[in-house]
Amino acid sequence: MGLYNFARTLGFEVICVGKGKNNVIDLAATPASCREEALARGMNPKMLAAFKDGSKTMVEMAAVSNATGLVPDVPGMHGAKIDVPDLSRQLVPTEDGGILSRRGCVEYSTGRVAPGVFAIITSAKPRVQVDMTFVGMGAGPYYTLYRPYHLCNIEVPLSVAEAVLNHQPTIVAQRMVSEVVAIAKRELKPGEVLGEVGEADYYNRIYTYDAAQTMHGMPMGLAAGARVTAPVAKGEMLTWQNVAPDPGRFVYKLRQIQDSMMTFGR
Repeated sequence: MGLYNFARTLGFEVICVGKGKNNVIDLAATPASCREEALARGMNPKMLAAFKDGSKTMVEMAAVSNATGLVPDVPGMHGAKIDVPDLSRQLVPTEDGGILSRRGCVEYSTGRVAPGVFAIITSAKPRVQVDMTFVGMGAGPYYTLYRPYHLCNIEVPLSVAEAVLNHQPTIVAQRMVSEVVAIAKRELKPGEVLGEVGEADYYNRIYTYDAAQTMHGMPMGLAAGARVTAPVAKGEMLTWQNVAPDPGRFVYKLRQIQDSMMTFGR
């Protein structure tokens, strides 16, 4: 969000914002499969599984999407292996040699980007293009803003301080642009009660909000504790037709409040 706000304040068009991911997504990751690595790294196996199956990345980029209006180009994003020098050549529209079908996307890369974050920007003004070349940002017309670190929980106090002292939020959803929807990791049978994020029942994938609504996708946050009501094949989306969320959970009530505030109910 810092890179996005910086670029927009200066008048640049933001083509894409994203993050580096230090491993290829493993949709089958479970606490059991991640246990040895997690313990060696001093981590909770369930948390590591949620990193590996992509859930964390999907949530992060959905938050950015809903705050900026940028969208996932395809469900789950492309997740291409792109190193920093090539970001401004590949994460651009297809008509300019890139992989994006549109301008204004959220993405992630499994190339040599992590633990950094990036923004791909452009300007139609010839003078700005000349100056960007002069200051060493390349020939354009697309340029990469790159922050080579992301300190995760270590950075949290900055957001707290901004909120408390300056009354400035780090990130705010303006409207529902993207939704993170649960997808079955295994075959699910009627009567089963689903576990938490990062466990063996489902992974999560970002969609545009409109696409998720059309497919009746179950929001990721409502999947935990939900009861399966119809058979769900491995890799199939969890929907309001095959899974019933637990209305007694606090997160269910929060989602109802959110939908009423944004006038976006299901």
